[in-house]
Amino acid sequence: MNQGAGMSVAPKLETIEKSGERNHQESMRSISQNVIQTVRTLSEEARFLDQIGKDSNELADHSSSIASAAEELGTTIVSIGKNLENTMGASTQAKTLANNGTAVIDTTVSRIAEVDEILTSTNTALQELLNTADQADKIIRVVSDISSKTDLLALNASIEAARAGAAGKGFAVVAHEVGRLAEKTQASISEIETIIKSIKSSVHEVSKRLDKGLDCAKHSVREATNAKNAIDSIVERINFVDNEVSNINAAIRDQGQAVSDIAVNVYTISQGGKSVNTEVIKVTDMVDTATRSLNETRLTLSGLESDDKIQLEHMKIDHLYVVHRLRRMIAGREQARADELSEHTLCPLGKWYYSVRSTGQTDAFSLAYKDLETPHKQFHATAVEIAKALGSGNTQEAARAFEQLVTLANTIVQLLDRITDSYVS
Repeated sequence: MNQGAGMSVAPKLETIEKSGERNHQESMRSISQNVIQTVRTLSEEARFLDQIGKDSNELADHSSSIASAAEELGTTIVSIGKNLENTMGASTQAKTLANNGTAVIDTTVSRIAEVDEILTSTNTALQELLNTADQADKIIRVVSDISSKTDLLALNASIEAARAGAAGKGFAVVAHEVGRLAEKTQASISEIETIIKSIKSSVHEVSKRLDKGLDCAKHSVREATNAKNAIDSIVERINFVDNEVSNINAAIRDQGQAVSDIAVNVYTISQGGKSVNTEVIKVTDMVDTATRSLNETRLTLSGLESDDKIQLEHMKIDHLYVVHRLRRMIAGREQARADELSEHTLCPLGKWYYSVRSTGQTDAFSLAYKDLETPHKQFHATAVEIAKALGSGNTQEAARAFEQLVTLANTIVQLLDRITDSYVS
C-alpha cells in the first residue's frame, strides 16, 4: 500500500516540477516582454523627443533669423521714413521755387506787356512821322514847282530888262537876284528832299524792327504764359506727391511700429523655443537614462534561460537600441567608435541566424528567414558608416545614412515578427 502510494507520488512531483518550470518560463517571458516593450517605447519616445528638440531648436534659430530680419526691416523703414521726410522737404523747396518762378514769370509778362505797349505807341508815332514826312514832301514839291516858275520868271524879266536897255538895268538886277534866290531855294529843296527820304527810310527800317519786336513780345508773352501754366501744373503735381508722401510716411510709421512689435514677439518665441529645447534635452536625458537602465535589465534577462521567442524579441531590441545610440551620437549626446559596432555575423541575431542555417532548420521560418540576411548585413554596414561619418565630423552624411538605418531596422523587426509568428518551439 505504501509502496503503491510512493510510486503514485513521483509522477505527481514530476508534473508539478514541469508545471513550475512552465510557470517560471511564462513569468520570465512576461517580464522580458514587458521590459522589451518598455525599452522599445522609451526608444520611440526618445526619438520623438529628439525630433521635438530639433524642431524647437530650428524654431528658435528661424525665430532669431526672423527677429534679426525684422530689426533690419525696422531700420530700413526708419531710413525710408527719413528719406521720405527729406523728399517732403525737397518737395516743399521745389514748390517754393516753382511759386517764385511763377511770380517771376508774372512780373516778366507784365513787363513784356508794358514793352509791347511802348513799342505799339512808338510804332504809331513813327507812322504819324511818316505821314508828316509825306505831307512835307508834298509841300516841297509845291515849293519846288514855285521855285522853278520863279526861276523862269526871273529869266523872262532879265530878257525884258535887256530889251529896255538903260531903263531896265535896275529891273535886271532885281531879276538876277530873284534868279539866284530861286537857285538857292531849289538847292535847299533838294537837300530837304534828301533828308526827308533818309528820314522816311529810317522810319521804315525802325518800323520793321518795331514790328519784329512786337512779334517777339507777343511770342514771349505766349511762351511765358505756357511756362506759367506748366509751372502751375508742376506745383499741382508736387502738391499731389507731397500729399501721397505724407500718407506713405504715416503708413511707414505704423508699419515700423508693427515690425517692432513683430520683432519683440518673434524674439519671445525664439526664447520660448530655446527654453523648450532645454527642457526637451532634460527630459530626453532622463528617458535615455531610463532606457539604458532598462536595457541593462533586458540584457541581464536575456542571459537567463528563456525560450527562442524571447531571444528573438531581445534581438529586435538589440538593433533598435543601436538605432537609439546612433541617434544620440548624431545629436551629440553620446560618442562611439566604428570598431565598437559588431559585425553582422557576431551580433546575437547573426549568430542565431547562421546557427539555424547550419542545422538546416530554415524551412520552419518560411520566407522571412531568407529575406533577413541582406537587410541585417546592410544594417550593420550602415551603422559603421554613420559612426565613421560622425568621427570625421560629417554630420550631414551621417544624418542621411541614419534615415536608411531606421528603414533597415524596421524591416528587420518586421521580418523577426514574421519568424516569431511561424516559430515552432
